[in-house]
This record gives sequence, structure tokens and C-alpha cells, in this order.
Amino acid sequence: MRLRNILLFLAIGSLSLSVTAVAQEAQPAKPAAAQSTNTKVMKTVLCHDVKEREPQEEMTAAKVGDIVVGWMQIQSSEDTTVTHRWMRDGETISDVTLNVKTSPSYRAWSRKTIGSPGSWKWQILDSNGTVLKEVAFTAAGS
Repeated sequence: MRLRNILLFLAIGSLSLSVTAVAQEAQPAKPAAAQSTNTKVMKTVLCHDVKEREPQEEMTAAKVGDIVVGWMQIQSSEDTTVTHRWMRDGETISDVTLNVKTSPSYRAWSRKTIGSPGSWKWQILDSNGTVLKEVAFTAAGS
């Protein structure tokens, strides 16, 4: 039931994020020549919550039971999709696909409830599966 509510929230959230405009300097994870799409990650934040489309309470570590939010600001010259991949100890735990509209500054996020301790990663992948950005964090037992 909890997972269903989170997925429903993400689906509604991705639909409501189609209008945003605040540009910042691009910081791609790979050199521009290596990127396979016209999507650039401008900013990423791991946080506890998002209010008014802005990240709140930035974090670098979590504990079992915490909800971690991966917030991104991206630039895209075409409508596309990106995937938020949540990984623990090198294993993919979940993928969240987000529809991105053409924008100089598009903000979106996904949430993950930490179910077990370990070395976690949150990745942003383009529509071809290329990792554009990766953020690592540690989750401790409760």
C-alpha cells in the first residue's frame, strides 16, 4: 500500500512539473561529447523533502526507514524521458521513469524509503540508459 501511494505521488508529481524556468550553469557528469542526448543535469540534491518544487533539508547520509528524495534540475532541448535509478550495494532496487518537457530548467524528483542499510547510489539516466549523474550516500541501520 505504501509503495502504491509513493508511485501514485510520483506519477501525479511528474505530470504537474511541466512548467518551470530557472536556468543555472550546467554541470554534466560526462564531457558534452560523451553525452548521447541533449539533456544536461544542472543541479542535483539529496534531501528529506521538496516544498514549492525546491529541495529541503539537504542530506548526505540516511538511516533505515528514512525517505530520501533525489531532486534534479535539468536542461533539455527536446521532450524526453530520464530515469532515476536507486541502487544499494551495486544492485538496482528501483527505477523511476520521468517525462521531461523541452525546457532550459526542468525540475523533478523521486522518493525512496530506505529499507535496509548499505552503500546507496541515486543515478540519473538519459533515454538511452547513459548515466548523466550519480550521487552516493550511506544508509545505517535504525
